[in-house]
Amino acid sequence: MSLAEARREAKKLLADRSALNVSSSRRPALGFEQAKRLYLEDCRIRLRGSTYEAYVRYLSLFTFNKPLTEVTRGDVMGVITLLRRTPEAQNFAFVTIRAFFNWGVRNELCERNPIFGARIPNKSKACERVLDDDEIAALWAATDDYPFGQIARALLLTGQRRTEISSLRWDQIDDTITFTETKNDETHIIPVGARMRALLDAQPASDTYVFGSSFSGWSKSKRRLDNELDIAPWTLHDLRRTFATRMAQIGTPIHVTERLLNHKSGTISGVAAIYNRHSYMDEMR
Repeated sequence: MSLAEARREAKKLLADRSALNVSSSRRPALGFEQAKRLYLEDCRIRLRGSTYEAYVRYLSLFTFNKPLTEVTRGDVMGVITLLRRTPEAQNFAFVTIRAFFNWGVRNELCERNPIFGARIPNKSKACERVLDDDEIAALWAATDDYPFGQIARALLLTGQRRTEISSLRWDQIDDTITFTETKNDETHIIPVGARMRALLDAQPASDTYVFGSSFSGWSKSKRRLDNELDIAPWTLHDLRRTFATRMAQIGTPIHVTERLLNHKSGTISGVAAIYNRHSYMDEMR
């Protein structure tokens, strides 16, 4: 466009923006709890069920009886500080409330995110944590309870994600386990090893779910387990990393480990992933 046309368009845009600002300034301030309900409704529509439930759980920790625009960094960090005994929950709460305020800014419900620039509370070398032999033995000995302890053992034995194991149904199991609700939305099938079979056979009889229908006490159960263990801080996701590391130590080819973990963007990717339809079931077993 010409310079004159550009100036005319700019004037229009400035006029529209001015009108929007006036309209926005006349709207009553949205309450924090009302904004939270709107956000969770948006999450319910666009997120997977397990992710949505996590957002509901962690946002419920934040209750402020004031307009959204008046919530301060001190308000938010005060809640997060109370969770310092459970670093994993503290991090999840921080990430969830940060995402909520970013959504509020994008939708012009508030002008700023009060914790913008704040660092996640427990960002450390957690992504490198692998349990050693003694820690694995201690963990196994302390996890004979149902359902959390059995879930922890299953995570260690299979290397799967916690939501996939905690929601495991009996109709997904024969000599394999078939996961249909996965992070990458693709069906994932792994063989059932002898020790995993023994664990499954030891579970209480149930019509549907292996570890109960709606397990949600992650933080409380993890804290209780940590009180029994005398090992360095760890997370449930570290069990997945431990599994992958042990696979490498016993000489498992990396592409087989990636199949076990359901990592689609690994060593077999691109054209090879499209044309190579081998299941690797024998190799995984």
